Amino acid sequence: MKTAVRRLFASAIAAAIVVASPMPAAADEDALSAAKGLYQRGVAKFETADYEGAIALWADAYGMVPTTPENLEVKVLLLYNLATAQERAYEVSGDLTHLRQALALLDGFAAVVPALYGESEEGAAELKNVEARRAGIVATIAAAEAKDAPPADDSALRRAKKLTIAGAATLGVGGAALGLMTAGLVIGARANDVSGLDPNDVEGRRERFERGRMGDKLALIGGIAAALPVALGATLLALGLKKTRQASASAVAPWIGPGWAGISASGRF
Repeated sequence: MKTAVRRLFASAIAAAIVVASPMPAAADEDALSAAKGLYQRGVAKFETADYEGAIALWADAYGMVPTTPENLEVKVLLLYNLATAQERAYEVSGDLTHLRQALALLDGFAAVVPALYGESEEGAAELKNVEARRAGIVATIAAAEAKDAPPADDSALRRAKKLTIAGAATLGVGGAALGLMTAGLVIGARANDVSGLDPNDVEGRRERFERGRMGDKLALIGGIAAALPVALGATLLALGLKKTRQASASAVAPWIGPGWAGISASGRF
């Protein structure tokens, strides 16, 4: 589980900003500069084993990076780094919540790989890496839950807990995909507004069209990726809560928190 973080914010990032008008460009540059500062502080936290601190700073950096096609790679790789920090945080605390958050973040990362890399070998390698990491995390969670399982006479309550946690985690994956769809819709809507462009500005209109296509692609990927997890997660969650109440009403409050905590870590995505 010793996966390294990826270095971000190369000097080329600033050149990737699309200059629609002087004020938005300046605002984007300021936001990226602030995000870069938070990211670098997070790297220092990560390298000194303060993973909780790195997670907090990188999450703030993610929120500061403007949601545009040009910044998509930065936002996606921040999700990758957040997942890595969550895995490391588990190694320190032993709290399985970190691993569940890492799964949701990796799923958010994987959902955008096709839009980011296309059908390239690099994209295929990224998806293969995510699949291997997910398998390792799932195995770690299963082993930890088996080790900490309560006595056999609590089997009904244990099964109910697992159903509820699985439902919450699955809903989290759906939330991440819905966030991607929302971002795509926002990008597409903004790209369709050409009222500020000169009618003769062919290059500007072509640029808006390409941005709109990227937004539509993100929205489509997010919508497809969200449909099944949302439906399945809601069903599992409802069934798990019902069985928990039947097994032991007094047992609901103590354990439901850890299963839900931070499930929407990548919801904005």
